[in-house]
Amino acid sequence: MSRAGLEPAKTLDESCECLVFSSTFGKDQGKFSSPDFPKPYPNDINCILYTFIAGSHEIIELTFTDFSVGTAGKE
Repeated sequence: MSRAGLEPAKTLDESCECLVFSSTFGKDQGKFSSPDFPKPYPNDINCILYTFIAGSHEIIELTFTDFSVGTAGKE
């Protein structure tokens, strides 16, 4: 799934300032990435939440090809 394949989802906590994305049900495979990857996250994002929904007989497997936690608190 590309970012275009992800849809904004409603947060459980309305005060949450997270970007929330939910996957599209029914796809056999796909790709997803952070917003504007490979650029760093904007400074005003507190968290990003992705949800993936599978059928009861399916397994979700995530494979990371690029992963960096970066640094926080550079002021």
